[in-house]
Amino acid sequence: MLLVRAFDLSSDNAENFADISADDYFASEVAIARNNGIINGIGDNKFAPEREITREEMEKTGADDDALSGLAPFLRSIKGVNVGILVKPGKLKGQWRFSLRSDEHCDVNVVANAFGGGGHIRASGLTYLPESGMSFDEFKD
Repeated sequence: MLLVRAFDLSSDNAENFADISADDYFASEVAIARNNGIINGIGDNKFAPEREITREEMEKTGADDDALSGLAPFLRSIKGVNVGILVKPGKLKGQWRFSLRSDEHCDVNVVANAFGGGGHIRASGLTYLPESGMSFDEFKD
């Protein structure tokens, strides 16, 4: 979605992956990205949009914490986006790190503090730890 919207990409071909429903909010952007050769899916005509990326997969692409540090602010630069949230695997198994960036309309430090994190009004972070007593799905909700 990010690249498609940021670069205002389009495609005449509406072919999408078998596991992407036309009702999915991201269906159009995924089809455009696929038809412009930006994404290939995971094979067997599937994209697996709910699948989590592991730290090992992230590192195989050369994406480390430094490389990802600019992604949350980049999300904020997209027209209509007020808060950019990057969720990436932590260094420990089951750990997830959240980077929050906002414009003048949202204090992300309030959100981070509510989950034991911190930072500043426009830039904050927090970490999910499995020993927190709730599942990651509960934590995300």
